[in-house]
Amino acid sequence: DLRDRGAIEVINRLLAERLYPFVREVFLETSESTIAQPSQLFVYDALIIRYNATASDSKMAGQPLHRDLGVVSVNVMLNDGFQGGGTFFDNQMTPTSERNASADIHTRPLKPAGGPGYCLAHYSNERHAGAGTVSGVRDILVFFLSVKEPIPRLLNARLKQTRGVCDHLIKEAQDENLRKDAGIFCRIQRQKLAVETAPDDGEAYLYLGTALMDCAH
Repeated sequence: DLRDRGAIEVINRLLAERLYPFVREVFLETSESTIAQPSQLFVYDALIIRYNATASDSKMAGQPLHRDLGVVSVNVMLNDGFQGGGTFFDNQMTPTSERNASADIHTRPLKPAGGPGYCLAHYSNERHAGAGTVSGVRDILVFFLSVKEPIPRLLNARLKQTRGVCDHLIKEAQDENLRKDAGIFCRIQRQKLAVETAPDDGEAYLYLGTALMDCAH
């Protein structure tokens, strides 16, 4: 139970002594950000996810392809005894004509090799999915890590998330037409800033184009 203060103290100690130094060395020393100390890292958000195949309406329990907010996502395996599951990355997919027996190994969902207590870490902006758990229950603890200094990639990811900010403006507008305009112009402005922050991000251009088309209609 993470409400237990003892459990939180253990997690904070492990973050400071193990996870933050590991993430800094593996992910941040070669990125566009220069972080002097692991203490610059912090937990942007954290949650426990349960994939329960026995309670799922479909034949498996998983998540579709998505991106996380933050800089690095860390997925800690909490249990075993289930079938299926794992994390699948968009860049694991290869054209069918290029696949062979050895390539199939690299298209399987990934799990921590050490089992429960070990983790899988990746850049938060990598598109990934929670592969379907087909039998049993899979529990994971996920940390979304960020940094105290701004990183263009992080700012880009946050700017593309318009729902919360733009929805607030829509609610504040008194007139129905103003509500529509406020939402569209908010989306356009944020996507323009996202493009300026990361000009090589094709997804930001797509979101900007969609907002401009909605404005034209």
